[in-house]
Amino acid sequence: MSEYVYPTTDYDRTINLLALLGSYWADFYQGNDQVENICGAKGQIENQTIVDLLEVANSYAYQTCPIYHTDNWYVLRLLESEMNASKVTLPTHDGSINYDDGHLYDLPPDQLAYVFPIDKDIAGVRQIFNRFTEPSLSWTTGMDYVIADGAISFTTNPFEDNRVAKRLLYEDGIVVDTEAVLWLFRSEFDFNYLYRQYGYVLNMRFQSSKNYRDFLTAFFEALVGGTTASQLIMAAAALTGIPVVLEPTEVVEHVTVDGAGRLVITDQHSYKYSLSTTPIVEVGDTVHAGDSLVDALEVIELNQGDIPDDLLALAMGKGFLSTCYYGDLIFENKEVPLEVDEDHPSGFTYVKFGLGGFPLDVERFFDDMHERGIAYSQLPVELCDPGDTVFIPGDECDGEGTPDQRIRRGTLAHLLDVRENPIGEPTAASLPDSINPLRFLTENVLRANAAIIKIRAASLGASNLGLQASTQFRKIVPPHTALILIVELTPPSDSITVDMIEEEQTLFKGMSLADSIEDMVDEKFSIKIVSGTCQ
Repeated sequence: MSEYVYPTTDYDRTINLLALLGSYWADFYQGNDQVENICGAKGQIENQTIVDLLEVANSYAYQTCPIYHTDNWYVLRLLESEMNASKVTLPTHDGSINYDDGHLYDLPPDQLAYVFPIDKDIAGVRQIFNRFTEPSLSWTTGMDYVIADGAISFTTNPFEDNRVAKRLLYEDGIVVDTEAVLWLFRSEFDFNYLYRQYGYVLNMRFQSSKNYRDFLTAFFEALVGGTTASQLIMAAAALTGIPVVLEPTEVVEHVTVDGAGRLVITDQHSYKYSLSTTPIVEVGDTVHAGDSLVDALEVIELNQGDIPDDLLALAMGKGFLSTCYYGDLIFENKEVPLEVDEDHPSGFTYVKFGLGGFPLDVERFFDDMHERGIAYSQLPVELCDPGDTVFIPGDECDGEGTPDQRIRRGTLAHLLDVRENPIGEPTAASLPDSINPLRFLTENVLRANAAIIKIRAASLGASNLGLQASTQFRKIVPPHTALILIVELTPPSDSITVDMIEEEQTLFKGMSLADSIEDMVDEKFSIKIVSGTCQ
């Protein structure tokens, strides 16, 4: 909601409008109070015209496109017959109701506030008054009423307040209902400005919010200028509702907690997070645009070949593997032994290391790598620029056998060989004892064309777009690169005091030795499908 300042223009000062009519109407006309009121009403209409005009002007840029339409004044008519109607009070399965607390589906709760249906386009209201001018009653959002899901819930009954204007509704001369009239000040209407102006271009529609606008902004800037790390970071922050540093340089001044969440306050902005987050900055730290301030969101660029210690593993699935694999291969961030076969039937030293996944997939992975390495090593060596090669001594006895030759380093064993001038196939003595699978993957495969977004699901912000929106990243990730999304799921934890547990042993009667079991033959059979893709 845009900031409201009073007086915004001369339309808010009725005395100024009256003076514009001339001294006669302002000073000498006996009914100038009535004229002043007419000028004030006209001024409010013009104020609304200015708001509408600014919304149109701001819609010409995706960074400033208004999220909601704002009405300075909107009349709300309530019917007493619709108070606590079932369509606005019945619990639903949308996740907002905890049925363990005693709620029953299709039955209203026992204790009700005063709930009325309203226009579903109304997203929020600053204040509610009983009159357009000189009100004697004012209600504030969050304290006196709450608006959500097409309903407004009051803490007191508007029909029992004498300050609220009411009238009886008749049908065929019989009173059929009672209507109450309230005035909404600075009400926001969700007319889907963001989607209608810009979101439709990307086929990207979410609930109107600032995060949705920030998400669109990051995507349009990436499409126009080419995707950069900063745009991925800003898009991830909008997606998760976990803010990152906005200005080029900021200094952390406070790290604290209030009643609703955790606060990291800099010299320019205040950033709010879930209580489940842990700050990774301290007071006095200098931070820069795009930096994370808590551990709930992290964007890891692999261009240096480095991996953080808390990244335990990566699962490489069908998007990274060739065909004919039945599942993912798991590359763990730990040292595992290097297995060396010096007598492999191929005549080349065969090596492999521990990977997680379906055993046949793991075996096929290293077999394919070995076969492709052999094929590469057999390619002709450039005489002028032999490059990195292995010298293979020949066996020429009496003019027979094989001559000396140089072959390319092609197999995994060749590439892991620590000898400076390798002669012959490497043995276990010339190869490392262990290897870190994840570091090997990062340094040799992912460092040039992959990045990781790491999210802690339990710490998502209240205004997040939902993790399903992460599929939109395909639209801005270049075709030669990959974006890996890691979502940490935090299970609920509980504790028990072991020394207070009392154990008891009980017995149950089993089958006696005298019992006999007749032979049973199951002639049924079952069919299982093992799926995969082969070419």
